[in-house]
Amino acid sequence: MPQSGIVKYHVKLSYEVDGLVERADIIGAIFGQTEGLLGPEMNLNELQ
Repeated sequence: MPQSGIVKYHVKLSYEVDGLVERADIIGAIFGQTEGLLGPEMNLNELQ
């Protein structure tokens, strides 16, 4: 978080699964849906 305490992005998500999935499948789906959405400075693959 920036020192000023101002949050530029606040991402809230929910998901619903109908069936059996692996944790990696959910994480992959989140990465896939947010790719390019927040710009290069917020690349989720690099932030993890």
